Amino acid sequence: MSCKHVNGSRSTLSILVALSFVSSVVVNTLAAPPNYCVGTLKGTGTPDSKYANRGTRCEGLYVRQDSDGDPLTLVSLTTASDAQLVGVMAARALPLSWQTGAATSFGSELTIHAASDPGANHYRMDTLLPAAQGSYPWPNDVLTTLHLTPKDLFVMACSGHGLCDRASHLVPVQVGQLSTAASKYRVRVIPVSQVDTVSYDVAREISDVWQSVAAAPLNVALRLAGNPFDVEIPFSAFPQKGSVYRITISAYKAVKKAQKVPTVLGTDFRIYHG
Repeated sequence: MSCKHVNGSRSTLSILVALSFVSSVVVNTLAAPPNYCVGTLKGTGTPDSKYANRGTRCEGLYVRQDSDGDPLTLVSLTTASDAQLVGVMAARALPLSWQTGAATSFGSELTIHAASDPGANHYRMDTLLPAAQGSYPWPNDVLTTLHLTPKDLFVMACSGHGLCDRASHLVPVQVGQLSTAASKYRVRVIPVSQVDTVSYDVAREISDVWQSVAAAPLNVALRLAGNPFDVEIPFSAFPQKGSVYRITISAYKAVKKAQKVPTVLGTDFRIYHG
């Protein structure tokens, strides 16, 4: 056998081995399930309850990480009605739904976060879905294990891939099934200090200027620092569908007798009202 033939055989073998390795890497990469977990969070608890990747989402308990938030932190934005939730935990999934026009107006993907505080550790669920999908049958196995109900949850969705906050393009989500159509937005906030007066303002951008189209004070009981409370805004406060609105929530810090001017805590965010 000639030296040239041997070298050629070795070259062919090397190429085949290299192609086999590349193919293996590609197959393994394609087969790897998506990871929806926030990398900085450390799961804790049993395999059934710890924060971990679970097919279509990452969900469970994680080690508490205290951090400074806004004076008035937005933690949930959902649609609601005066009706009771029906059949929310009877099946194996808790239905989430959203208005596809609102979601797709900002992008093709929708990030959904859910959170709660069931005790010594925090609970969280994260997922990324096609915005045009319009709904998500959220498996409720972890919720059932932790004895969490829809009333215990803070749910917020935003366009794109990342953490949702007031700077994001927010998309209201309906949690569970309602016996009547949704008629309002339910905004949940947490104050950094005790507040005793709350109001909201809805503004629409007209000729490059945000102009108020609806505003109202709210009758809320005294709220202690760190305790969440809801602000409900009726759909009638939004005069035109298919538009982006800015919602501002203002809360006045409880005034002491010696204090003449109240301190205002506030937060604002934008939504697409479809």
